Amino acid sequence: MGFPPRELRDLQLRVRTEQQTPEWKTRYAARSGVEGTVNEFAHGHGMRRCRYRGQGRPTSSTS
Repeated sequence: MGFPPRELRDLQLRVRTEQQTPEWKTRYAARSGVEGTVNEFAHGHGMRRCRYRGQGRPTSSTS
């Protein structure tokens, strides 16, 4: 087990402290709402396999 460089440790501490502020939590709340919506479409509605308009169906590689 090693220790991170001092600069990285200081940066982590500063960011973790910032994440406790009400301003940061307000900004993150908007982001998490958007990410939740995108995740729902991608996983819940199969949008990762959605075709673009005008493209044909993918062919199956199993014969």
